[in-house]
Amino acid sequence: MPTITFSHDDLCALVGKELSQEELVALLACCKGEAEGVDSETGEVSVSLDDTNLPYLWSVEGIARLLKGLLGIEQGIPALPVERKGDSSRQVIVDPSVASVRPYLVSFIAKGKALDDYLLKQLIQLQEKFCEGYGRRRQKVSIGLYRSSTLSWPLHYKAVAPESVRFVPLEGDGEMDLSEILATHPKGKEYAWVLAGHKHYPIFMDASGKVLSFPPIINSDDLGRLETGDTEFLFEATGLDEEAVNLSSAVFAQALADRGYVIEGVQVQYTDRIVATPVLEAQRIIVSVADASALLGVALDDARMKRLLGKARLGYADGSIVVPAWRHDIMHPVDVIEDIGIAYGFENMGSLPLTSYTVGRSTPLVAACDKARELCVGLGMQEVFSAMLTSKELLYDKTCTPDIGTVEIKEYMSETYSVVRSWLLPGLLSVLSKNKHRGYPQHLFEQGAVTVLEQVGVAKTSKGVKGAGEGGHTVAVDHEKIGIVLCDSVVDYTAARQVADVLLRGFGLFGDDGSAVSVMEQDHPLFISGRGAAVMLIGENGKQGREVGIIGEVSPEVLAKFGMELPVVAVELDVGALGSLR
Repeated sequence: MPTITFSHDDLCALVGKELSQEELVALLACCKGEAEGVDSETGEVSVSLDDTNLPYLWSVEGIARLLKGLLGIEQGIPALPVERKGDSSRQVIVDPSVASVRPYLVSFIAKGKALDDYLLKQLIQLQEKFCEGYGRRRQKVSIGLYRSSTLSWPLHYKAVAPESVRFVPLEGDGEMDLSEILATHPKGKEYAWVLAGHKHYPIFMDASGKVLSFPPIINSDDLGRLETGDTEFLFEATGLDEEAVNLSSAVFAQALADRGYVIEGVQVQYTDRIVATPVLEAQRIIVSVADASALLGVALDDARMKRLLGKARLGYADGSIVVPAWRHDIMHPVDVIEDIGIAYGFENMGSLPLTSYTVGRSTPLVAACDKARELCVGLGMQEVFSAMLTSKELLYDKTCTPDIGTVEIKEYMSETYSVVRSWLLPGLLSVLSKNKHRGYPQHLFEQGAVTVLEQVGVAKTSKGVKGAGEGGHTVAVDHEKIGIVLCDSVVDYTAARQVADVLLRGFGLFGDDGSAVSVMEQDHPLFISGRGAAVMLIGENGKQGREVGIIGEVSPEVLAKFGMELPVVAVELDVGALGSLR
């Protein structure tokens, strides 16, 4: 969650009203923020903002803009005029070479009062908070600010060989090429991962060949350094997501316009199009008065809803809500209704009588999962937690196991997190492989959900699948499981079976006085042939039911793929199925 600091006097000046500390604390709650402290000597306010999807509020200008609306000082979408010269005197030419590295760029010029030390710090604060949070540590979006009065136009954005360009970076001791910056400069070392795997790096230059910056790493020490007293400067943002890059320019342009700066547009010329930036196109969304009234429990009419939307700094025209370009968080009518509720004041809504009384308790499934975890802890095992998203390589290729029905992510960012896990043991083996430098024995367990695609509506016969549900359909089904791995020089099937027996007896499902499950020999691709078993349910007629677990010694082939040198035995049980039999 971002935390920002600003002057209390500056906030009051931007709002146009003197606010006491008590008033400010109450109003910040409407901004989904909390005052962490106010310095009585300097008047500096520190605010923690809870919503990571509202970057327009990560500045004193954005907070003041919303407070002006809530206090009724100024309503609706504020004006943001942009001077467009209509020619190519202010143009950035984007070379096709950046398409595979960092393809999108936006820019504009701000002209106004001279920068002082406080305002310069506020600009840098918003720049850093946006890039680190919404910009995903500069990977998705990075922002540069430059002195524009000495630039030679047009500007050029292209990708170059790392050794072909040299310049003095901010806080640098001398000229460096791009590879040297990544290897030795503090910012280069911090953000080099963003450009990992690329042979050419982006560079931002003016027409004379002077470097403005090496996005998203560092500005130049010449043109890329804003100083107090500057009255005009260039904003630039590059990134992987055009919508996010456009949002950054809208947020900055509006913040600067709120301070009285004149915004001049810049043309960005791609090979196939010219974009007038900043892009300030508003969204429209339909929200009915009836839906808003029903959800909030407040009687609204058209005029009242329009007034409340204005307080939230939204527009209302022709029956639809107008959302300014600096807000990309509105994705559903409920998002708008929430803003209406904040503008109305949740404290002004009447209370409703209690109509029911319930007592909370854990579900039987949660109780079963807790029981399984307690038993493993009692056996001296260490619990681990791994990501729900993983890869097919880990789930199947490295375990020599066929796909058992995997839920795949349609548009994933990394193949490492491209599917939902369908069983737990691969993740535990991965943990073992990364901890070979630790002492042994290593006895680990993980309890968690897995998701498997299963066929439903299919009738099974002794000769296969057919009948009334022929064809059926596939659904994603969640199962709560527990996975256990024991790694040591002396572990074998017996050790795994003993652990499984402890869990089954702990659930009261396995013992001399009658069992609801049986353990029978069964080969599994993960295990050495003849050293694996399956845990099977026992039906009312005494026949074997479905499989609810596996036990065995991990095969040498699998161990080699994980780089393991010591034996490993493993157990995986369906806690949900076992818990339902208790």
